[in-house]
Amino acid sequence: MVNKTNIMTSLMVLVLMATSAYANDLVINEVMSNEPGSNKKLEWIEIYNNTNAVKNLSFYRIIIRRNQFADTLQSDLVIAAYNYITLIADNAAYDSIWGDNSGIWGDDTLENYIAYKLPGLNLANDSGGIYLVDWIFTKTVSSFEWHSTGLDGVSWERVRPDSAEVRNSIDPSGSTPGRRNSVSPRDNDLGIASVRFWPDFDNETGFEIIIVNFGLNPIPETTLSIYYDLNQDTIVTDDDLIALVYLPRTSPGDSLDYLVYFELEGFLPYILIKLPDDDQLYNDIWLHQVFGREYPPVIISEFLPDPSTSFGVEWVELKNRSDLDIDLHGWLLGDEKTFHPIANAEYILNPGDYIVLCKDSAELADYYNDNSIPILEMSSWAILNNDNDIVRLKDNFGFVVDSLPYDHVFGGNHTWARGEGNDMADRWGWSADIGGTPGRINNVYLEPIGFSIILTAEPNPFSIEHDGEMTIAFSLPPGENITLKIYDLQGRAVRTLIDGLPPYDGTITWRGDSDSGRRLKVGMYVLYMEVSGVEQYKQTIVIAP
Repeated sequence: MVNKTNIMTSLMVLVLMATSAYANDLVINEVMSNEPGSNKKLEWIEIYNNTNAVKNLSFYRIIIRRNQFADTLQSDLVIAAYNYITLIADNAAYDSIWGDNSGIWGDDTLENYIAYKLPGLNLANDSGGIYLVDWIFTKTVSSFEWHSTGLDGVSWERVRPDSAEVRNSIDPSGSTPGRRNSVSPRDNDLGIASVRFWPDFDNETGFEIIIVNFGLNPIPETTLSIYYDLNQDTIVTDDDLIALVYLPRTSPGDSLDYLVYFELEGFLPYILIKLPDDDQLYNDIWLHQVFGREYPPVIISEFLPDPSTSFGVEWVELKNRSDLDIDLHGWLLGDEKTFHPIANAEYILNPGDYIVLCKDSAELADYYNDNSIPILEMSSWAILNNDNDIVRLKDNFGFVVDSLPYDHVFGGNHTWARGEGNDMADRWGWSADIGGTPGRINNVYLEPIGFSIILTAEPNPFSIEHDGEMTIAFSLPPGENITLKIYDLQGRAVRTLIDGLPPYDGTITWRGDSDSGRRLKVGMYVLYMEVSGVEQYKQTIVIAP
């Protein structure tokens, strides 16, 4: 009598053996479910033959969960040993992204694997499952599941053929059909995991560089190279080298975290960070535009926080002081409390140009009656206080790159204005012109920062005939108002150059004339300056023949 229990046991063993024979042989290896640009024709499934034998796919069915899709693959569909096949939604669409864009897959030597159109292919973005089933033994040979949308246009990749773990592709192209998955560990793979950079004090740029041994083998000690790459082509020479960073031996899974600081040339130089080549090349380099010592390229140049009632429009002027075209989309302008977007779309500020930002462009243009002023009306505006406020500029990297705190205003539609020229770029004062100079070079009385009166008069002696004029430069301490006069030796004031203005640092020219406009005689005179209630200064000057 036949023992039924033994027969059932034998059948179970046979099934287990059959399942074992197929385990990790054919593997659903990669899935593009969150297709690029929401184009459903760009969805696909990659199958990998993880054996040294040719496999005929006519013995298998593809089942897609949620969409209840099932299809038996065609009888002549084979996959070579250790090779790939993609099941695609559309031939021309697939070829346009992952082929030569001829509309025909397989007509180029790089298109060296089969792309098979699977009618009705439709994958869910947020979660799903795909199963490769041996229809003879009714066993699932391979399953592939994802549980979130992931990154747009980026595939899900299996980490290893013998693992159920899947991750978003980290390949720069976003996927790896027909080649080894980017998330699969290599034998030797020391990679740049992340780089963070920021503008630092003393014109330096700070970097945090994290290096990880993603591979299966230990990596001996080596160096990380940092270069300028002006052409952005990753081709560099020893002349481009900025620094070498020593890296100790790393075991698989080890990470190295470095903080380094460099003073870099220019406004936004391209920097290449490079590891020695290994089995995974894409994570051996990092190329990016970073902050140079002259950053930022765009600065706050002038602003009017207290317009008169007849004017009523606050404005802030920016200047591109660099030799680069700067897109202000993503930049923000704000006060002490809030920031607001400068431009809602691309807005290019050319080298050397100004832009005047305001809430009401029509009212501003009407007041100045000047159509040449470049004006950009912002969609929202941070109202500026007349005292104890700050104007702040934030770049598209999220850093506050320029600001000016102020505790008073000047009245009479005089603006806060920045000094022009490299020697005065960090000095602020008040506009010499009523209404300021929106859209053009500033004419500014610089706020005094000295502790005493420092004055120079050149040339001295000076000749009205030959020199034409004397330049009087002065740096002053703060005070209420200033006086600058010229006296003759009898103590009579013959020329008043400044009288009753608030103190400022600057220059003024004198052509040797009196208040009445007549030319003064050759001889000695006294140059007198006073900051009322603070200090007086006298200097002898000579008018020569």
